[in-house]
Amino acid sequence: SRLDHGIENLMIDAKGNVWFSRITWANDNFFLGKFDGQKFTHYTSSNGLFFSQINKIYEDKDSIIWVGMTNGVLLKIEGDECTYITPKEGMLLADINDIVESEQDEIWLATSAGALLFENEEWKYAKFGSELRSAKINKIHKDYRGNLWLCKNDGISILTKGSIITLDSSNGLLG
Repeated sequence: SRLDHGIENLMIDAKGNVWFSRITWANDNFFLGKFDGQKFTHYTSSNGLFFSQINKIYEDKDSIIWVGMTNGVLLKIEGDECTYITPKEGMLLADINDIVESEQDEIWLATSAGALLFENEEWKYAKFGSELRSAKINKIHKDYRGNLWLCKNDGISILTKGSIITLDSSNGLLG
């Protein structure tokens, strides 16, 4: 028999809490959950929260939980306070595919319409030219040197201290 639900994402925070997202396919019902080792906390519409498909759950160095969703919906969980950042609050209307924190403590978003970063209390496109705007960014990874690796449909962009290196079919990346 076909499963009508599934766990989509999993993240273990610094306190050992297990965060996960779940979908019920029959009615496109999404929710976020947390398990502290003894009890579950459910973040659902019955708590006054709304969710679209959850693509990423991330914890930053300040223990803030960021939940990236489709349609430009980002949920910020700081302690017991939940704050939505949506296109209404200035977020780009794009799927949020991945989240990472840079060495400069900036939150970066990989979206279906480019790379965004949180700087001076607002979300901005990355300042590295047009190749990171409008490009679908699928994943973003910070390496041990602090470089950010952005996986795009047409290649990889590596953000190093103030410059960008592009790997694509023109310089040997198979595709």
